[in-house]
Amino acid sequence: MEAPSEFCELMSRVRDGCPEAMDQVCRLYSNAIRVVVRRKLRQRLRSQYDSVDFVQAVWASVAGVPRQDFTFETPEDLIRYLARLATHKVIDAYRQRTAQKQHCEREQPLESPSAIPGREPTPSQNLIADERFQKMIDALTPAQRRILTLRRQGYTHQEIAEQLRIDVKTVQRILGVLERNLPA
Repeated sequence: MEAPSEFCELMSRVRDGCPEAMDQVCRLYSNAIRVVVRRKLRQRLRSQYDSVDFVQAVWASVAGVPRQDFTFETPEDLIRYLARLATHKVIDAYRQRTAQKQHCEREQPLESPSAIPGREPTPSQNLIADERFQKMIDALTPAQRRILTLRRQGYTHQEIAEQLRIDVKTVQRILGVLERNLPA
């Protein structure tokens, strides 16, 4: 550690925005953060997190602190501050990991897509759709009517083309024109 006067000078340089001073602080105090992280990090989280990740997260938080707030009187004050930050980072990681695990345990698979309520239209919605379809189809040519009717029955573009003995591109073009001309 540094002498009190050297530490005060270093903090003064950090407050003045000197990047070399901040680099020096990082070099001098990263090990103190790592010790706290290793002490606080539970065994089952050690396989998922590296202590260096927490050290970097602490320094990222410190980087967001206004430089004029670097008013630490002694190295021990700074270490206590960094230790608190590191402890909170570890606790946050543990909470986040626990919350993810709890959410995963609450998930239930659906038996089938039809089990989702509200996926099927109501009878009145079907009736309205049929009326709109009939009004729209009345304004079409016989060829357009056949293509649109087959598409509504679930036939693919290829199947419609084969059934009507026309090119697939013709089916796609006609359906594209009809789709663009649909009322909103």
